[in-house]
Amino acid sequence: MGGGKSYILRWAPIRYMIKNYLERGARGMECALFCETYPALRDRHLDRARSYYPQSLGRWRGTDFILADKYGSGVLKFRNLDDASKYQSAEFAFIAIDELTKNDYQTFNDLRTRLRWPNTPHTPFAAATNPGGIGHSWVKQIWHDKQLPTELQRRFTVKDFNFVSALPSDNPWNTEEYIDSLDTLPEQMRKAYLLGDWNVFAGMFFTQFDVMKHTIEPFVIPPTWRIVASLDPGWASHCSFGIYAIDHEHNIYKVSNYYHRGLTTIQHVEGIYEFIKNGPGSEYTGGRMPDLVISGHDAWARKDRYAILSSEKTMQSCMAEAGIYLTRCITDRVAGWTNLKDALHREKFFLFKELCKPTVEEIASVMSDDKNPEDIQGRGNDPKVPDHALDETRYMLMSTHKAAMPKAEDWNRPSDYLHPRYRKRKGHIISQPLGYEKDWRTL
Repeated sequence: MGGGKSYILRWAPIRYMIKNYLERGARGMECALFCETYPALRDRHLDRARSYYPQSLGRWRGTDFILADKYGSGVLKFRNLDDASKYQSAEFAFIAIDELTKNDYQTFNDLRTRLRWPNTPHTPFAAATNPGGIGHSWVKQIWHDKQLPTELQRRFTVKDFNFVSALPSDNPWNTEEYIDSLDTLPEQMRKAYLLGDWNVFAGMFFTQFDVMKHTIEPFVIPPTWRIVASLDPGWASHCSFGIYAIDHEHNIYKVSNYYHRGLTTIQHVEGIYEFIKNGPGSEYTGGRMPDLVISGHDAWARKDRYAILSSEKTMQSCMAEAGIYLTRCITDRVAGWTNLKDALHREKFFLFKELCKPTVEEIASVMSDDKNPEDIQGRGNDPKVPDHALDETRYMLMSTHKAAMPKAEDWNRPSDYLHPRYRKRKGHIISQPLGYEKDWRTL
């Protein structure tokens, strides 16, 4: 925050169009600078660009800035992303997005299809952003962690995605007072905004999560440990199935994570069975069948559009035929998240590295809901917020982990502060705390 990212985005497309005109004679190129909403576009860019761009450089036409004829007559369009599909027939030689993490992965893919211009070999995509937001996970994965999704690997390598850190201290126009104010923020905000730490950010729901502490190297599960599992059914959305091991001290280890979408019930059941027996992580569990499988209630619903109409089988019935018997989960969301936070805080829950990527990404990136801070963003109703691995994990923790309770001696009952002669109230006798005789009037 305060690193000058937005300033660079306003000038990079201008420089690109002028350079192409001077070197290649390319005239009339069109570029776009996007923000998530029009108010954000106006506040962060339009108002400032109108004062920054000199009249000799070009002229304004609505929200478009048109370069002067001597600079190639290129156009920089300022647009919002309330609905990325409305740009389906557009084409841009340069696309810039401010606060990329405020957008989902689908928006990124939609805009990439608009990145083209005739006879132009290089059409750049540039973005600026801070940690946090619904897109934190996928942006961090691609640019910061250098882990490209399968579809991007068909054409690109990690060298095509450059991450440039822009810290407040890099901007010479920031005052010492501003830097000092960032240094006094709460620790998570300080790490994110002052130090550029992408592992924490403001609004992070699971503040207890530490990727260095809670992700561990895989190991062979001893045969005396329990193997359990949990399921969050999905068809058009992701279906998440997690395999867990529980040791004798009630520590819970998430071994591996099945995470697929767009399959039928039968395909999911076959995939999960194969995942248990021979999938990633089976070398550590020995392919043992879980003795308990907790599932979301959707597994009992007849909602698979691809099911054979004559049988109308549910996921629960199909799983039972495969020898995997489901138990209904406890669905209390707030209690479930509280339980997961407790397990992270007390270091009772761990995830195997590289085998639980969907869960790690969702825990690390999900934010608190604006209307209910005790729940995650979207409260399970926002398709833009990936939470299927989280829900499945919540089901498991609600069934296997018991949150710490305060010790009885730490409790202070109202009766503890009453003088003995006031202890008989309305026919009830309140027990006297041993060794405590303090008069309530002296408190």
